Amino acid sequence: MKYLGLINWFDSIKGFGKIALPHTDDVFVHVKNIAKYAYLTQLTPLIFELKQNSRGYYADNVSTPSTYNDFKLILSYIKENPRVTVKIQTTRSSKFGLQYPSEKEKYCNLIIHALNQLFIKNDAEEIYNFFRS
Repeated sequence: MKYLGLINWFDSIKGFGKIALPHTDDVFVHVKNIAKYAYLTQLTPLIFELKQNSRGYYADNVSTPSTYNDFKLILSYIKENPRVTVKIQTTRSSKFGLQYPSEKEKYCNLIIHALNQLFIKNDAEEIYNFFRS
């Protein structure tokens, strides 16, 4: 079964990170499980299969949304309108001018991010064919 989630964080040097999912804990993702090379940044939507090993659940066959089947999967989430919580790292300044790291939770609409990624990766003719089918 395929799932849809957003990158919560990803360390490109170490090659792993976490995918935020609605209604459950984050899922581990490793670069070796990414089907097609994708530049992964925070809030990048991913479609994947959920597998389990001795350490817990992890994402396998990971890719960014790019096909008609991915489009149908995204639309299947519309009824529940899922949101995921992502922790955003920022730098703030004190009233004395000192810089310090800060973490803020952001609630993101999963469908909006996934459709945006899908439309960015495809040209107008492919998108038109998505809706015609």
